[in-house]
Amino acid sequence: MRTQSIKITLLVLFVVVLFGILLNSSCFTEITCPGCKLTPEEESICYSQYEKIIFKNDVTNFLDTLSVSGIFRNASNCSDPCEKGASSAYSPFSFVHLSFGSVYATAGGTPFIGFYKTASSYFDAPFYYFQLSVPTQTITVNSITYNDVYRVQTDSTAIDSIGDRLKVPWKLEYSRTRGFIRFYMLNGETWSKQ
Repeated sequence: MRTQSIKITLLVLFVVVLFGILLNSSCFTEITCPGCKLTPEEESICYSQYEKIIFKNDVTNFLDTLSVSGIFRNASNCSDPCEKGASSAYSPFSFVHLSFGSVYATAGGTPFIGFYKTASSYFDAPFYYFQLSVPTQTITVNSITYNDVYRVQTDSTAIDSIGDRLKVPWKLEYSRTRGFIRFYMLNGETWSKQ
């Protein structure tokens, strides 16, 4: 009889602790600190899953694959009391003929695409970046029409002519809902989505 009451007491204690954990975690999801939550629209700029996208070099007809590593989310200073909360999401990608990079979205901020010198520098500041703040356009690539394309570029003379010249585009086209469409490289080649 005594072991039965001990089991019941332990079960009740377990349920109380589990309820406390669930209550505590639900409190964290209800925090409404400014900047702590990306809207679905803000996050939609990033790739949402592991994807492989085939690109073709318009000059050499060589094919290459852009590989996306998924989507990763970060939040900081989002507990009560709110302290300059910030939230972001990013989708790292790799492509043999480009430097490593990521597509970034931040709560209340302008999304951008950053290119890095190495895959291990994802958390460092990008060494080249393209802000996706210009109005979107409609373009057709390989008989597919995209209605929400950012066409952005950087000053090509600012790209390092030694190590980065052939690995960083000076211009790119990125669809808000479909991802990368085309890269324009400094050597005159372009890579288009197939």
